[in-house]
Amino acid sequence: MTQPLSSEPLKAFLNTIRVGEVRTGRVISIEDREVLVELDGLPGSVKAVGCIPHGDLTRKATGHPSEAVSIGQQLTFEVIGVDWQRERVWASAAACEDPALRAFLLGLRRGATHQGQVASVHNFGVLVNLDGEPDQCTGFIRLPELSWRTFDHPADVVTAGQRVVGEIIDVDTRRGQVQLSLKALQQDPLLPSRTKQAVSPPVGSPS
Repeated sequence: MTQPLSSEPLKAFLNTIRVGEVRTGRVISIEDREVLVELDGLPGSVKAVGCIPHGDLTRKATGHPSEAVSIGQQLTFEVIGVDWQRERVWASAAACEDPALRAFLLGLRRGATHQGQVASVHNFGVLVNLDGEPDQCTGFIRLPELSWRTFDHPADVVTAGQRVVGEIIDVDTRRGQVQLSLKALQQDPLLPSRTKQAVSPPVGSPS
């Protein structure tokens, strides 16, 4: 396995790495829990290793990393961090395995609103087909983000096939998922009372 040189040039290169950027590299080692790649495009004799955890290798189900990649294979991946102690780059190939999905996700912004249709309702959350998404369900609403009111099951709030509008609270390229909040666009039931308290005159003051 090719080992990176522990050197000032390597450290200088790692300092240029930015989370979210896309890199390419060649698979040089396949282990039980991770895959190592040698990054492309480095200057001179500098060599840097990227580490892709098993869970970030692909969104497809695999029992072992060797089921998804092979030695010498070229991969495209997103940088998710830098391990300064081991002088390695943490990476996610799953974030780049579907170019159309990645382009869609990168076109979204936190805080913006987006529409979609409820695909399915579960006791752990709601899946939503977002308008404009590729052929894959990307929207997800966690239970606390469904409504201000209490409910026994999310089906009490939304149903499959229903059109919804939510605020984007997170875009995860690694999971290929967009987290939405319906509650963020609803009136906080405590807000009116708080506002009333704020403008009410103190007790005992002249009316």
